[in-house]
Amino acid sequence: MKRLMNERGVALVLTLMMITLILLFVLTLLYQVTNTTRQVATMEENIDARLVAEMGVDYYQELVNGHVQNQKVEKVQTIKLPAAPRKYRLDGDRAFSIKVDSRANINEEKLKIAFTSEGTAHGRTEEVHQTITITLKKTE
Repeated sequence: MKRLMNERGVALVLTLMMITLILLFVLTLLYQVTNTTRQVATMEENIDARLVAEMGVDYYQELVNGHVQNQKVEKVQTIKLPAAPRKYRLDGDRAFSIKVDSRANINEEKLKIAFTSEGTAHGRTEEVHQTITITLKKTE
């Protein structure tokens, strides 16, 4: 059997092709990981802004409930609502603001208040629309 001594650079070409393929796979994987990390960070910022907006909804509902319970009211039309906070800063760059959209009397015993809470966190903004229904209980 005759041994082949001169391979004419086949090993070099094969090695370069293997290195190129490995680099291609590694770069593709690195791109996917970077893209996924960026997407997760963006989603976390959006979720954080939404949670801050929902915190504003809870805050305003409790503010209205506490304010209405302290009033002696006989008609729904005489209920005085508390002023909504223009901007309530939580910590760092998290804040929410409340905007009362409408106040509608359904009948003599019910009042509907529609409002929007806008939450801001990490430069992202989310809005939550909510309605509060106040029912006046008649005491005899």
